[in-house]
This record gives sequence, C-alpha cells and structure tokens, in this order.
Amino acid sequence: MNKHVLTDYAEAMADYLFDYLPIKKGFKENTINSYADSLELFTRFLEKEHALSRDNLTLSLVTRESVEKFLDDLEAGRGNSVSTRNYRRSTINAFFKYLQYKNVGYVLLYQQLKSIPKKRDRKETVEYLSVEEVQSILRQPDRRTQKGRRDFALLDLLYESAARASELASLSISDFRTEKKLGSVIVLHGKGDKTRRVPLPKKTAEILTEYIREESTYRACNDNDPLFCNHSNDYLSRAGVAYILKKHADLAVGETKTLETRNIHPHIMRHSRAMHWLEGGIDKQYIKDLLGHADMSTIDTYARLSDKMKADILKKAEPEDLPKPQNIPAEPESWKNQPKLLEWLKSYPEMQESQT
Repeated sequence: MNKHVLTDYAEAMADYLFDYLPIKKGFKENTINSYADSLELFTRFLEKEHALSRDNLTLSLVTRESVEKFLDDLEAGRGNSVSTRNYRRSTINAFFKYLQYKNVGYVLLYQQLKSIPKKRDRKETVEYLSVEEVQSILRQPDRRTQKGRRDFALLDLLYESAARASELASLSISDFRTEKKLGSVIVLHGKGDKTRRVPLPKKTAEILTEYIREESTYRACNDNDPLFCNHSNDYLSRAGVAYILKKHADLAVGETKTLETRNIHPHIMRHSRAMHWLEGGIDKQYIKDLLGHADMSTIDTYARLSDKMKADILKKAEPEDLPKPQNIPAEPESWKNQPKLLEWLKSYPEMQESQT
C-alpha cells in the first residue's frame, strides 16, 4: 500500500491558514475565515477545472490565466459583484505574496498574479431596503416561541447596528454592554481585527436585555458565551445568520410584495441602515465610523444615490404649470436638534481612537 504524499498545494495552504495568519500575523478567527473562504472557492475551481480531487492539486496548476478565469467565473457563474471579485483577488494575492518568501521560485508567479488589474465597478448602485420593508421582515418571527424571540433580537440588532454577518455571528454576551458616555452599545469585531462600538437605540437594548435574561434560563450566558447560538449552543455561522434573515424575508413577501424581487442577504440590512442614517440627517463622517469603513468612497455613493432619489421624487411631484419657487430655505439637519445625539457624535471619533 502506497503512502500518500503531501502535495505542495496542501502543505502551503496548511502553513498559511494554521501557522502564518494566526500565529505569525496574529489574525483573529473572523479574518482568517474570510481568507479561507476565498481560498476554498479557488480550490473548488481548480478541482473542477482540472477534474482532480483537492488532495491531488499542486501549485504548478496555478497560473495567471487560471486565476483570471476564476475571477471571471465568480461574476459570470456565481453572480458575485465586482467588489467581491476584487476582494477574492486581493486574498489570493496575499497568499502568493506569503508563498514567495517561503520559496523564491514563486516570486515570478506572484508578480504575474499581482499584475492582474483590479476591476473597476462602473455600476454606481447600492441595494437597500425601505424602512417599511425592514419593518415587514422584523414582524415575521413568531415571538411566542423561544426561537422566534431569538430571531427577532438577531434581526433587530443586525439592522440597528449595521453589522456584517461575520461580526454578528461572532458576538459574545460581553459585547453587549452599558457605558457611561454612550449608554447601551454593541462592540463589533470587524475586518483587520478592528473593533468599533455602536450605540444602540433604547428599544434594541431592551430587546437584547430581555433576550439574554430568557436565554440564561436555557443555557450558560457568561461573558464569553455566544450572544446568538445554534441548536448546539455554539456560535452561529455567517451562513446561519443569512438563513435566518432569508427565512423571515420570504415570509414577509406575503404582506410586502416588493420584497419578492429583492436579493435578501445580511449585507442589504447593513446598506439599509446606512442609507436610513444618511436620510435621517446623520453626517457622512459619523456613518463611516459607525460602519467601520476606512474611507468615504462607499458613503459618498450612498449620498449620491440619496440626492438623486430626492431629486427624482421632487421632479415627479412638481406640477409643470407652476412657477419655480425661489429662495427655498435649506432643510434643517434633524440630528443637530438632538443634544444627546449631537454630544455623542462629537465624541465618537475620540472614543474610537481610544479603542484602537
């Protein structure tokens, strides 16, 4: 019986995911899982492309052409967005950048992969739900049951915190807390092992408090235990979060027909909260910090969409036979009329800096 030989592909992947990222780079589980997702998709692509099982894949199968074909397949075959395509590209590049330092023979391959251009996204759209559509989804969990109350608390927090699915899935009991200056907050652990604290509305804090109180009668709810758990009392997966949202969104179609044509996924709740913050008058800089973005590009897209939407609505509603009004006063920024909110917004960047 021949002893199976470990391939260079398997060895490189194992070293990268189980040694380099967690130990040498000190990355946390969420970040490593994100890298692993991209490499898993690429591995599946190579299996299909070469009709080989993964334990027979070798690094010699990786070329610039194969990576370009994989990236194209993400869009054409899986329906991924340009931003997702570009993210997968960057994670594959990061793996081969690591590999060139392990073996100088891969320097050329890394340079070839790095030269694959980042694709420009010319489609300036951000999919989001209306307030009414979000409320319709939140009405679906059966709050007469334990699971229904869990789903309601999860969906309400997903929207109100604008959390990513991975951030929500990894929350522990201790991440929900009350602080002197901010009141009730949720601490989200985002990309690049960065954390941010998002203040919660009173009603969301009350929902979470009651949810934890009830959960503590069924399972351990110590600081390090999961805030939301599966049937095994373990942390939910990102897929689990997506499943819960999709299940209740499908139910909501019965009362809100516009949801029937929507592509419902956790990120759409994040986009929706951001847009509703913007439309409520919250400054773009603060929304950027709340979302954990490094730059303003995405927020500027929200702003352009919001301005265009307002202009379109006004244009449709304006009678053509009336003279155009002059000297219309600017609409007041409603958030500036709320002293407590304004005080928190002014202190938010300082609070963020103290946590980094």
